[in-house]
Amino acid sequence: MADKASVQKTVCFRVDASAAMGIGHVMRCLTLANVLRAKGFYTRFICCLLLPHLVEKITQAGHDLVMIEPNTATNSDVLDQCVDAEKTLAAMADKSWDLSWDLMIVDHYCFDCEWEKRLRAASKKIMVIDDLMNRKHDCDILLDQNLERSANDYSTWVPEHCAVLVGPQYALLRPEFSHLRKEKVVKREIKNTLETLLISLGGSDQTDTLLRILQALKITELPLNCQLTLIAGASDMNKLQLEVKGYPWAVTILKDSDAMAQMTAASDVVIGAAGTSTWERCCLAVPSIIVVLAENQSANAQAMAAKKASLLINNMASLEEELMGLINGLVRFPEQRVSLGQAASAITDGLGVYKIIDRIQQALC
Repeated sequence: MADKASVQKTVCFRVDASAAMGIGHVMRCLTLANVLRAKGFYTRFICCLLLPHLVEKITQAGHDLVMIEPNTATNSDVLDQCVDAEKTLAAMADKSWDLSWDLMIVDHYCFDCEWEKRLRAASKKIMVIDDLMNRKHDCDILLDQNLERSANDYSTWVPEHCAVLVGPQYALLRPEFSHLRKEKVVKREIKNTLETLLISLGGSDQTDTLLRILQALKITELPLNCQLTLIAGASDMNKLQLEVKGYPWAVTILKDSDAMAQMTAASDVVIGAAGTSTWERCCLAVPSIIVVLAENQSANAQAMAAKKASLLINNMASLEEELMGLINGLVRFPEQRVSLGQAASAITDGLGVYKIIDRIQQALC
């Protein structure tokens, strides 16, 4: 528990992560929470679904964590929002400290205005992080990082007083990405050969897509001196290590990494998912091939391809054939890598977390 005298403001996060929903919601909230805590805010996470390694990430960063019981008999990812609101309110209370909450930040597809109205009793302000634009909210700040989204899109979904922050300019990227942007983007060289390839599909890969990508690379023109780095889930490690035995390239497989910014910046090309990591690659002007792993990622992926800021696997059923053509093009035409990186760099400067905190501080004045 923080020293009450040292706390400037109090912020509570309601967010979950599971194998099915992925870890992106928690990771972007953690990015915001880390910067808020550095500014003197007291921060608490309330979760009912959380992968074990994320428990460690949250607590080691110094945030309070309260786990609540899932309110479904099957422990599924679909929650009863009325029951959850009551459990969340109980988790916000603290008998050892007469704690009042300045801000509740909720990042969850199961909740809408009904959940948020119930939380008004415990928090002065509410902020919603959303991607779907498919339900009404009762909030004071709404963040949607999607490309090609406008504030007007939410006119019928939020109260009139709500500040709507939209677009990748507000993407919640860790500070190291904007720091590396200053160093790397202006120095990014045109290479005649594709020397480094990073493959990262986010926190969970339940469809063996990483394995399919690896197998597809065997029929491409990827240079033999290319260094491959794979970010894999713990359950994928053994089968991927078996797969790459005998591959002609040097392959490094990592379970998780705190050096994603550095690895992304050092890559000539990234094959990645269409979540928050899209904006990380844009910030660092890295050309990429996007693989859509969830329906809610499709709009961003299509918009990135339309802006020629990335390449896109259009049909997962034909991933192998499409990937072969895209990789071969990037190998043969270095200028394509340059143009993709330049277009991506214009999407975001990576300073979104600071812009959002400025708006939070304004709202809490």
